[in-house]
Amino acid sequence: MLKETTVNRELKAYRAKNGLTQKDMANIIGVDETTYHLKENGKRTFNIREVQTLKSKTGMSNEEAIVIFLK
Repeated sequence: MLKETTVNRELKAYRAKNGLTQKDMANIIGVDETTYHLKENGKRTFNIREVQTLKSKTGMSNEEAIVIFLK
């Protein structure tokens, strides 16, 4: 079982709150669903472009991005 990290826990909560699926998020940042799944579950990291794209396309605030990606 994969240990839940702050990133995946907070990002999953953000997705649920906004009614987005992993497929939606993958489409937003321009990766396939498998790659997004690996990123959300801590097997790969999000790059700054992907974080900026998520912020601009989903309305994620700076505060939400800090909680999700920098803790």
